[in-house]
Amino acid sequence: MDQARRVLGTAKSSQVRIAVSADLGPDLLAPWRHPTLTIVYADGQIPLEESGMVPAEGQADASLVLRITE
Repeated sequence: MDQARRVLGTAKSSQVRIAVSADLGPDLLAPWRHPTLTIVYADGQIPLEESGMVPAEGQADASLVLRITE
């Protein structure tokens, strides 16, 4: 959830709209589980390094996936 909040802040400053995957979304309202993968859908590029993110070695190592939509 901390990652999603950091990405949201960076997206806002970059004027990019985002949506968070259904796996994390309900947890933001009533936290009771701990998702291991967050998927963020964005309508543009987000400089994730500004959020403190680093590239994963592979998909199995990722805790956040950014999908750019059009």
